[in-house]
Amino acid sequence: MGLAGLFKAPQAKPGISVARAYDDFQREEEAWRVQFNGNHRQWRTPHGVIQTVDSVGDDFLHPWLCVLGMERSIIIRPGRVNLVMATINGVTLDGRTVDKKTVATPILKIPQHAKPNKDLESYVCVQVQIDSATGRMIEKDPVTIAHVSDLDVRYRDGGSPDKNSLGLEPIAVLLWNDEKTIARIEQVAMHDLHHRFAPAGTKGGRGRHFFWV
Repeated sequence: MGLAGLFKAPQAKPGISVARAYDDFQREEEAWRVQFNGNHRQWRTPHGVIQTVDSVGDDFLHPWLCVLGMERSIIIRPGRVNLVMATINGVTLDGRTVDKKTVATPILKIPQHAKPNKDLESYVCVQVQIDSATGRMIEKDPVTIAHVSDLDVRYRDGGSPDKNSLGLEPIAVLLWNDEKTIARIEQVAMHDLHHRFAPAGTKGGRGRHFFWV
């Protein structure tokens, strides 16, 4: 049975004016209405009061979140690769120098000479540097942020082809209106990353850097 079937209009007693009876009916009807109080709603029924809260979830301020700032600058939330926080110009994304001094959080600035690829896209990347002899991350400042106009075409085959002991993983795509103007950002990474280097096989070629969540 629906709620409409449960609603009972109050009966008018003999001698009560029409106006009084109407007021009683209106009060009863209003008690059944959905009532708003801020983000709370309630509904009264013969079996009790149902109350709900309409809440808006907090924004997901995830690692690597990239925000386009003024004058071709990119603000990036802290993120880690193999638990090593990335840096820009020797300063971690949360604003600490290598000797742990707290400074202003760094901003990635896209140089005026930088241009997008033929599809009017470019990439904000995590860049990992390894020791070519061991395949392990170097000790000092191994994870940095870089902007590149294009990726190695072999990236689409899986993994980032090694280039001078460096591996790249996009965290955001910059979409350009033209060769001078950045229109907006598409986020592609939202979690801290793991990294492993796979050396080239016995037939030569280049090793690959693999990144995953």
